[in-house]
Amino acid sequence: MLDNGTPFLTRVGIDQANPNTTITDTNLHHFAVTKAGSAVVFYIDSVAFSVPAYVTTYTFSSSAAIGARGDNLANSFLGRIDEASVYNRALSAGEILSVYNAGSFGKCVGQIAPVFLSQPADKSLTVGSSATFSVTVAGRLRSAFSGG
Repeated sequence: MLDNGTPFLTRVGIDQANPNTTITDTNLHHFAVTKAGSAVVFYIDSVAFSVPAYVTTYTFSSSAAIGARGDNLANSFLGRIDEASVYNRALSAGEILSVYNAGSFGKCVGQIAPVFLSQPADKSLTVGSSATFSVTVAGRLRSAFSGG
């Protein structure tokens, strides 16, 4: 992020892409950037900000970095970075929105074991009859979006 609060995607010292927006408060924000070919979209709190076509080729002769330069760790981001992720494809706007909507649950909420909210009721039947029982359970068995 530049000193004026403008986020950027860069090939350090060569070129960069910047959205036409800034973050000037100290609130926690959900921030994501996607790049597919020359199309780059920045998302701030799930609101999309496109930039002009960004044609660049990344080659890594030093470590990649989020929040600082990868080659010398200078220009550190003075804030908190939580749940940083790199994917092998650009996430869709819907997937970004799902992650944003997950809020404090995070994007990979994992599994929460089922809990019985209501037990099945007793039944009396004649031999050979079928019985149907109902229960109510709660739990979570998936992530905020699939594909991550």
